[in-house]
Amino acid sequence: GTAPEDGISAAKASGVFDVVRQQFNRDDSPHFMDEDGNLRPRDESRQQDSPAPRDPRSPQFGAGAPTRPAWSAGHAAGADSSRSPRTSSSASDDTRPWYMPPITPADLDPQHHRDDDSAGSHSALNGRPEVQDLVYRTPGASTPKPGLQDLMYRPQGSATRNPAHAPDMHLVQAAAKNKAPVQSQQGEDEPSHDRDLTAEQQKKFIEAMKNKALDLYHHHENRVGERTPAAKTAKRDGKIVAYCNQYPSECVAAGYEAIGMPKTAQMIRDKTTKQGQSVQHLAKILHERGWKSIFYNNDLTSPGSKGEHANDTGTVEKSGLYWGPDRMGADGKPKTGWMKVDGHKTDFRPGRPGYSDAVTEDLKKVEFGVVAGCRGNHGAVMSNGGTYDVHRSEPDVNHLYGKTDFNRTTGLLQSGLLLVPPGGHIPSHTPTK
Repeated sequence: GTAPEDGISAAKASGVFDVVRQQFNRDDSPHFMDEDGNLRPRDESRQQDSPAPRDPRSPQFGAGAPTRPAWSAGHAAGADSSRSPRTSSSASDDTRPWYMPPITPADLDPQHHRDDDSAGSHSALNGRPEVQDLVYRTPGASTPKPGLQDLMYRPQGSATRNPAHAPDMHLVQAAAKNKAPVQSQQGEDEPSHDRDLTAEQQKKFIEAMKNKALDLYHHHENRVGERTPAAKTAKRDGKIVAYCNQYPSECVAAGYEAIGMPKTAQMIRDKTTKQGQSVQHLAKILHERGWKSIFYNNDLTSPGSKGEHANDTGTVEKSGLYWGPDRMGADGKPKTGWMKVDGHKTDFRPGRPGYSDAVTEDLKKVEFGVVAGCRGNHGAVMSNGGTYDVHRSEPDVNHLYGKTDFNRTTGLLQSGLLLVPPGGHIPSHTPTK
């Protein structure tokens, strides 16, 4: 087990010790906890001037401990008095040094506490007394330091845990075992790279983004297109204005929230929602977080109205660069900010040389991806071979969100960037130079 001194150090480093100490010293116990974790009588005058040496027989501090008295009905009856405000007893009046036996994992099981809460009982956990009732006096022994497991949970007349004072049991126990400071899940910094997520987190992340995309596609009765007359009165009518560049950002933010990363989700909203070049910003952020970026053009015979698709294909194949958010030049004017992409995939539209059933099935394995169409001028999402986007000028709410096979997209979605998160299926492509 972890030495008590290490447990105290870990508890102090994490802040758990101060919380428990303050909570312990607020109640009407005849003892108080000092800065070293020792439990002493509140009336120091009743204690000897100098504490006796630590009793090596205590099970927490060495071998040869005296046999622990059995838990009997008499003990339970005494513990049962803790249902009412703490009252004085012969045990609590006794100022002889004492030690606290360790608490077992069963006593610390959160599920077990919840069961006891519903039953309205707190005098005994799993047939055992509460922490403050587990007192066994050892004549002539000094007051020992309680182990970290003894500082976990101290009820004050109620079995209901105070969430502010009850850190995650698994985190505390793991920290004590590894002799490392305890870190709260909410206090940890969120990963800056999505490759740092566990496989389980990556799977949950992808599922949440996909589910958000499909939910908006199927259920958007309360939304109106950005470029429709209804958008002017949307706020008054309790409607949400939908636009293409918002769609992928909403899905990605929902994914981060699903895996407990609210700060990252809010950053996505702040930097990629309803502002200039929002899709370019989203593409750059995701690529920096480890998403695979693949330039695609499903039909090399269609150059685009201004030749964008053909020109961009040549640039990517030659230099591996694609359009990113503008950067500020030395003259104070915005300049094109280029993004380095990982690969390219071209000419896979039905009837073109790169088309095949195998390529189509390969694209269907991509559960979720973000699409930055035509230099970031149109945002969409891709899932299982389908491209989903918002038709912001469509007045009919039933056609506000649309779906097209990824290898059949035209217009602004004929070419662009496909970004796939770590842990997701990466479709076949040619790596850039």
